[in-house]
Amino acid sequence: MVVKDKQDITASGQNKIATQRVLLKCRTGCDIHEQITRAQICHDLGAQLVIIETGVEDVFLQTTIQHLHAHDDPQKVGYWTSANDLEVEGRWVWDYPSDNVVLYTDWHMGEPNNNWYNTSRSEDCVVMWDHNHYGYQWNDQPCDNLEFYICKRG
Repeated sequence: MVVKDKQDITASGQNKIATQRVLLKCRTGCDIHEQITRAQICHDLGAQLVIIETGVEDVFLQTTIQHLHAHDDPQKVGYWTSANDLEVEGRWVWDYPSDNVVLYTDWHMGEPNNNWYNTSRSEDCVVMWDHNHYGYQWNDQPCDNLEFYICKRG
């Protein structure tokens, strides 16, 4: 999803939001590779992998996602943000590598839990997710899961 700003979307009669879902595969260092690849794709679009700094931004994105996917199975819709704890487990930052610590959060109850269905897969990236009625609150997931991602301009 490429979002310039709220006014850019709501003030014009045109839909200026684009979504993209890609499956990226790698052999080693997948979590870091996937996060860097998403960030690079956003950069190539003149944007950045989204940083959510306020509740207003978070609610705007949740509402926009719900609108875009009103007729889709919510069990299959998630959007990556740039938040991750790839460097230090439990230390959530925006981008990678980064010292930009996540201050605003909207974790779903029980998250983050670094527990992907009782497997050994580490959950190091943050997705806005509606699986199991999360309401697009935040969940930590393995970074190589197939999800949409949000690029933000401006």
